[in-house]
Amino acid sequence: MARNTKTPRRGRVFYGWIALAGAALVYFTSSGTFFYSYGVFLPTMCDELGWSRAAMGAGLSLGLLTFGLPSPLIGASITRFGPRVNMVLGNLLAALGLVGMSLSHEVWHVYFFYGGLVGLGTGFGLYIACTTVVNNWFIRKRSLGMGLIIAAGGLGGFAFPPLVTWLISTIGWQMSWMVLAGINFTFAVLIGGLIL
Repeated sequence: MARNTKTPRRGRVFYGWIALAGAALVYFTSSGTFFYSYGVFLPTMCDELGWSRAAMGAGLSLGLLTFGLPSPLIGASITRFGPRVNMVLGNLLAALGLVGMSLSHEVWHVYFFYGGLVGLGTGFGLYIACTTVVNNWFIRKRSLGMGLIIAAGGLGGFAFPPLVTWLISTIGWQMSWMVLAGINFTFAVLIGGLIL
């Protein structure tokens, strides 16, 4: 029986780092559009549409519920279909919800589009799916991978509010929601899905 004495070649990039970059891009984009942008839209939409801040704020509360409550189902879905499918389909649903937000003229539209579609889509496409990518690819550097994923979400919180503020002042809140939908679709669905 021959013994393989060849040493593995060095210089090739471990694909786990590429998958981590894709998951970090998804986490950056989804966190920025879901958690950190809503509050920037709130004053402008409330003033223009005559809603109370409490009524519109309830849309974010509902979104957080639909983000977190189905976590056991999300975990089962990731086990069955894998994190890529959940990220792509979840963020596609979230992008559709963001498009719907641009069409909102009644407060129940916000509850449906943001509280329902964006919250549920982000739930399926964000935290559990991204951390599963790290768990699937890393053993020794798992903590570093998790830290990088979470840091990407923090960077989304740093980058998106000023961007959204500028967009609203430049093109209005309706088109700003459309731009966020395009950003989410491009980076979290297309590029992130391809890298994973």
